[in-house]
Amino acid sequence: MQFTELLKKRRCIRSYTGEGITKEQAVKILDAGIRAPNSCNYQAWRFYATLDRKLIADYHQKAANIPWASDIPFLVVICLDNEVVERLQKQFGEERGKLFAYQDAAGAANHMLLKAADMGLGGCWIGPIDVEKCREHFSIPAHHTPAAIITIGVPKYDKGARERRPLDEVVTFIGE
Repeated sequence: MQFTELLKKRRCIRSYTGEGITKEQAVKILDAGIRAPNSCNYQAWRFYATLDRKLIADYHQKAANIPWASDIPFLVVICLDNEVVERLQKQFGEERGKLFAYQDAAGAANHMLLKAADMGLGGCWIGPIDVEKCREHFSIPAHHTPAAIITIGVPKYDKGARERRPLDEVVTFIGE
């Protein structure tokens, strides 16, 4: 698939067929996440991935408002590695260092969602999340902070590209 076509195809999918995805597919998606640009190549992320349907569905009951959770075959919790965040904060200041880490996590999420779309799968970015409930439910250690969740599966419907506002409404060129 050409990149421009992929950009138009990718959209948030909240309705899955319930069909599973393979671990090999999951690994390809996770590999796309680690290929994302990131601050100083510190790779401030840590991914907690599961194909366990019960664990995913139970998360909805305990901590999230994901009413379609029972159909999700693959879920990734994208966390910040607090030790790497501290390195970034020492280098760039407290606020900028933390922002860099969150931006790195966002880039990883976007890469995974694009890879999923490239593979004919759909995905959705879930947020905001209850960090402590997420950490407890997925047994995430204290030195990793959940920042985002993405869900991935076989789309139930192909709704096509969503309309976007025209560039002249959202872009201001500055300078010459």
